[in-house]
Amino acid sequence: MPHYSTDTVCGITGILPATLKNWRRAGLISSPLSEKGYSSGQLTRIFSVLEMTDSGDTLAEVYQRLHSASYAVRSGWECRQEELTQQLHDVSDDRLQRRLRQVGNDHSSEAFVNDYLRPLNLWLRADVSSGATA
Repeated sequence: MPHYSTDTVCGITGILPATLKNWRRAGLISSPLSEKGYSSGQLTRIFSVLEMTDSGDTLAEVYQRLHSASYAVRSGWECRQEELTQQLHDVSDDRLQRRLRQVGNDHSSEAFVNDYLRPLNLWLRADVSSGATA
């Protein structure tokens, strides 16, 4: 049975080792079953978690989807954008930085940039509300 090192898993999936560690801490994936690395079954699970986080699900939402027979929570990047928009109006810079760092750690780098930061950039550029700068 083939096994995959952390470096190999990260190379195949495009995620960072820190993201893999966060997913283990969140109970989404298990630690490598042997010194040789992750099994094929574990790699399949990692790809499943990657697919869910790339669609915008938070780690809590992914956990609920994986461990609950009845998953009905609204999730995805649209929800993350709504949460961020609300935070831009109601939160301190420190809390906003923590939120951005958390989303960046929970999702693949590509999804974080393409599905979170780019839409935010476009929204901020188009913002004509009071207090927005050109």
